[in-house]
Amino acid sequence: MNNIMLRNINKFYGSGSNQVHALKNVSLDVKNGELLAVMGRSGSGKSTLLKVLGGLAGISSGEYYYDGKPLHYSEKYMSRFRNRNIGFIVQNYALLYDRTVFDNVELPLKYSGISRRKREEMTLDVLEQVGLDDLEQKFPYELSGGECQRVAIARAIVNNPGIILADEPTGALDEETEKTIMEILFSLNGEGKTIIVVTHDSQIAERFNRIVYLKNGEIIKN
Repeated sequence: MNNIMLRNINKFYGSGSNQVHALKNVSLDVKNGELLAVMGRSGSGKSTLLKVLGGLAGISSGEYYYDGKPLHYSEKYMSRFRNRNIGFIVQNYALLYDRTVFDNVELPLKYSGISRRKREEMTLDVLEQVGLDDLEQKFPYELSGGECQRVAIARAIVNNPGIILADEPTGALDEETEKTIMEILFSLNGEGKTIIVVTHDSQIAERFNRIVYLKNGEIIKN
């Protein structure tokens, strides 16, 4: 079954002479457990597509179906949808630098109504999964870039979402750290999670099951 079905999605930013047509009649199916790369030049709509897929950006027209049901773009509904189904990883980590590694990873669980004891157990389990169980009380500014990205991955998966969305997750990392991060993502895919990664690196993209190419907001190759 398809996790995601996009049908004729259009996304506009701005208005009048400053209006930007960021996505143009985009239709895309993503199956459960798929490993999908999204490529295209800067300004092609890659990040906008990822935001739409993750429910961070609304749509101007078209339909978004998740597990066969249309999404409803109310703030409460979309917040619940993201918290239950989507994990986000971004290039600059988006960590809270005045909070410990443990606190950063635990944060999504606080919005899920999970008990404190269960949150602690889940957080420690996922930190061990990404190899950071010995750094839980460190702060992000004490970590390397690769360690920060692993914290971001731990935070993205702590709620056990079905879909992981990553926007250039290795763009600021050295080659060895890049390899480590990608192996974590491939391992998550092996557990059945759907992984969708925006990347400019063709060598990374070629390791995925499918590549979608965007140009000027349109899918030109799938």
